[in-house]
Amino acid sequence: IPLPNNPSGTYIVTSKSKSYYNQFDIRMDYQLRPSDSLTFTYSFMPGTKYTPSSLPTNGGLTANYRTQFAALAWTHNFGSNILNEARVSYSREKGVATPQGFGTNYTVQAGIGGYQLTDLAYPGFPNLNISGYTGINGQAYYPLMNVMNPLIVGDVLSVVKGKHTLQIGGDARWWASF
Repeated sequence: IPLPNNPSGTYIVTSKSKSYYNQFDIRMDYQLRPSDSLTFTYSFMPGTKYTPSSLPTNGGLTANYRTQFAALAWTHNFGSNILNEARVSYSREKGVATPQGFGTNYTVQAGIGGYQLTDLAYPGFPNLNISGYTGINGQAYYPLMNVMNPLIVGDVLSVVKGKHTLQIGGDARWWASF
């Protein structure tokens, strides 16, 4: 715990969070024949976000993200009033959040017993709260990794008759998360 740094006898710090993201998108259109066209899109966005703590060596969190998305659409024109569009899309979103001081067994360093064998891989510091003061954030449940892989397949048939448009379609979604 840092020593006081202001006349009131408490420790005060103002930290800034930092975010770094980059992204690119690609789209390709291809006309197979007058009645058929394909559209392909792909997006990629990696990034990092750091959220500081109110204490300099404990409680900060770094999250690394990697998001990808791809979609393919096939449009077929059956005539002047009937159009069909089939789509398939897949995305992968991966996020890994790690606490400040990851891998350091602060409980043993601080002489707090009972935590030595709690979790050998991720020996996080416990949350400590003292009434009237800033608590020590133990970052329970971290590190955390989340991966999501949704796959969506769909189709829509559009029929135009006079002033009326009828659309019939649906989609199926598969979601894998771990």
